[in-house]
Order: sequence, then C-alpha cells, then structure tokens
Amino acid sequence: MSRRVAVPVLVACAALLSGCVLAPDLGPSPSPSISADASGAPSDQPSPSEPPASSGDECVAPLVINQAGEHRIGDCDELIVEGNDIEVTVGEVGTLTIRGTDIEVDTGSVGLLTIAGQDNEVDSVSVGKIEISGDRNDLDATGDIGAVVVNGNDNEVTARGSIGLVTDNGARNQIRGGR
Repeated sequence: MSRRVAVPVLVACAALLSGCVLAPDLGPSPSPSISADASGAPSDQPSPSEPPASSGDECVAPLVINQAGEHRIGDCDELIVEGNDIEVTVGEVGTLTIRGTDIEVDTGSVGLLTIAGQDNEVDSVSVGKIEISGDRNDLDATGDIGAVVVNGNDNEVTARGSIGLVTDNGARNQIRGGR
C-alpha cells in the first residue's frame, strides 16, 4: 500500500476505533452544565447558561442565570441573576435576586426584589418589596411598590403608582411615586 493511501486509512481506522466521528464544524454548541436544586444537590435540569429554549414557559425554581447575553423565560417562582452584562425578559416572579453589574431585567409583577451590585436596571409592573444594596441601580415600576429599603448611594426608584414604606440608609437616592 502506498503512503498516500495508508495515512488516510490509518486516520479513519483510529477514529472508528476511538469512537470519534469526523464531522464538519457546525458552529459552537452549548456546553452542558449541572445546576443545583433548592437543597444544593446536583440537578439534571438545563443550565440557564444555555440559550433559553423555554421562551414563554414556566421555569423550575430556583433558576440561576449567570451567563452574559440575552435570556427569555416565562413566569418564575424564584429567579437569581448574577454576573455582568446580562439581559433578562421574564414574566411574573415571586422572588427576583440580582447580584452583579450592568444587569437589565424586564418583568411583570415581582413579590420581592433584591439588588446587590452596581448599575443594574429593572423595569417592572409592580413590586411588593425592594431591597437595594449597591450604587447607581435603577428601578421603574408602572404600578405600585409596597416597600423600599436602600443601603447604597445614587439609586433611583420610580413608581407611576404609589410607594409604601421607604427606608433610605444611603445618600443621593431618588425614590419617587406617582400618587
């Protein structure tokens, strides 16, 4: 057998014996990862770092989104968004926790919103309670906000509806209600 034929035959045999398949590059594929359930045990649920295939579906709480990019999900009992440069569109949320910088969330009504970080933005219909620790965060609600606690500086909280009890432990925070 000539060397020209032997090399490709050997490569093909090695690939078959190793279980590998030579295939064209189809672009990047999402890398699977394991997330943890509420007890901290590993779960086989898809990681939120994968492109969201559940557009408009209910999420399995707690759902953690920690990869930069745009994510779309439906209603969620508990959503945690942590990292940098993340955009999320979500339906109604029981508990929304934001940890990081430059995170944007568009959502329906939220029961409890906790923000820890800088330069985050949330647009919501209404919020039961907001707890902010950080600087330069911005929350806009088209409806009412039940209560606001701020431990940071230069944050803005605006509601077109009313705002309940406000505790401002920072400086230069702007908290405004429409009624």
